[in-house]
Amino acid sequence: MGFIIVAFAGRLKKENRNDNTKYLRKSARKVLAQTVLSVLFMIMPLLAISQNVFSLEFSLPNRDGVNIHYRFIADYEVAVISKRSVSYQGIINIPTTVNYGGRSCTVVKIEEAAFYNCALLLEITLPGTIVEIGRMAFCGCRNLQSINFSRNLKKLGEACFANCSSLKDVVLPNSLEYVGKSAFYDCANLKRVVLSRRMVEIKFNSFGNCEKLTDVIIPEGVKYIDMAAFDNCKSLEVISLPSSIPLMNRNVFMERFNLKKIKVQGNSIYMK
Repeated sequence: MGFIIVAFAGRLKKENRNDNTKYLRKSARKVLAQTVLSVLFMIMPLLAISQNVFSLEFSLPNRDGVNIHYRFIADYEVAVISKRSVSYQGIINIPTTVNYGGRSCTVVKIEEAAFYNCALLLEITLPGTIVEIGRMAFCGCRNLQSINFSRNLKKLGEACFANCSSLKDVVLPNSLEYVGKSAFYDCANLKRVVLSRRMVEIKFNSFGNCEKLTDVIIPEGVKYIDMAAFDNCKSLEVISLPSSIPLMNRNVFMERFNLKKIKVQGNSIYMK
């Protein structure tokens, strides 16, 4: 009888101990769940703010009081963007940095079609922080007369200055590595172009239909000139090619018109 009582008492203690363990585990899980929920409630607004910041578009006046439109493309970097309801005009100065939402952000890019068809735009000055100009960014700005490029510019997108019929002189910075197709197509009054020393290719129709172009400086380092690069350049009579060009498309000057001489320095050039 005593053995049975002792055994029962031991079993009861074990059950109580198991019940206590289950209770403690259940309590711990409950506390953990409450803690996780509390943390989530604390950080969710911050996550929402962060997500909105990266997709946020906003406008701020530059030093001349002109509202420029921007979009976040990285944590502390913004791009100038198009605002269809607004057409830029006159002289525009793009700032190096803008302050928004407590952040000092660097302006690094002109987005695709940012100034598309701004017919009253006369002059644009880009800060040294701009590294890229997107495709068709200034296409159709027919009264644009002057471009002050960034000294750190690396890329010009396709047709970015096409149909800018008031441009007369273009000096590309030596930082520039890539110029897209038709970049200066149909710039009817363009007379002089100085290319970057880092360019390796002049792409299709880059200067096509530039009827008044008379002076093109092609630096050493350019290795290929594509088809129709200087198509319908009626005023171009003489062009000098550097020794670095071993290959050139046979239709570079599709409509030669007054082209009288091609000067070749150094190596022979083979037509593709």
